[in-house]
Amino acid sequence: MLPNHAIIFSGIVHRKLRVLPAYLMLIVANALPVWGAAVGKLVFFQVIYLYWFESLLLVFFDCIRIMAAQGSHRSSMNPFSVLEKEEGSASLRRKTGLVIRTIVVRVGLLLFYLLFIVLFIGFQLTAKAHGVDVLETLVFRNRFFNTSILVFLINMTVQLIGGFFMNGKYRTEAPANYASIFGGRTILIHVMIVGSVFIHQYFFQGKSYEATGEIAYIGIFMLIKTVSDLLSLRARFAPENGSVPMI
Repeated sequence: MLPNHAIIFSGIVHRKLRVLPAYLMLIVANALPVWGAAVGKLVFFQVIYLYWFESLLLVFFDCIRIMAAQGSHRSSMNPFSVLEKEEGSASLRRKTGLVIRTIVVRVGLLLFYLLFIVLFIGFQLTAKAHGVDVLETLVFRNRFFNTSILVFLINMTVQLIGGFFMNGKYRTEAPANYASIFGGRTILIHVMIVGSVFIHQYFFQGKSYEATGEIAYIGIFMLIKTVSDLLSLRARFAPENGSVPMI
C-alpha cells in the first residue's frame, strides 16, 4: 500500500489534471473576443452581444445542474437563490418548478438588457460602416462570432462535466443552489452596458483613438471578467460540499 502522503499527493495531481483543461478553455474563451477586436474581426457591439449570449447559455447549463442535483447541501454564498420550503433532496416536480422560474426570471432579465444592447450599442454607438456586421451577427452569419460562441459552449461543457459530475457535486448540492435569479454576472453585464455607452459617447466617439480606445475598454472588461470567472471556476471544482459561486 502507498503511504498516506503519497496517496494525498496522487489525489492532488489527479485533481490538478482534471481542473487544468477547464482553466485553459476559460482563458481561451475570454481571450478570443479581445483578439477578435484587436484584429478587426469583432466590433464593440459584437463583444457585448457575445457576453450576453454567454449569459444566456449559462442559464440552460444551470438548468441541467438543477435537474441533475441530488443533494440537500444548501449554499450560503448566493442570497439570490430561489428558496425552497422543504429540506432534503428535491423531487422531480420541485426541480421542474425551479427550472421554469429560473428560465422565466433570468431570460426575462437578459431580454431586457438585449434591447439596450441592440438599440443603443448596436444601432446608435456602432459606426454606420459596421451596420452590416451588426445585422449579420444578430442572424448568426458572422463566422468569427459563431466560432466564439462554440468556444464558450465547449468551455461550459468542460466545467459541467469536470466541476459538477466528475467531482461529485451533483450528489451533494441542492438544486436551489443553481436556481439563482440574480447574481454577479447580472451586475457585471449591467455595468458593462452602462459603462460602455457612457465611455463611448463621451470619450471615444468621433476621436482619432476611437478604435484603440474600444479595444482597450474591451481588454480591461475581459480581464475583470476572466478573474471573476477563474474565482468562480475554482469554487466549482472545489471538493464536495464546497461553495457554489454566484456567477
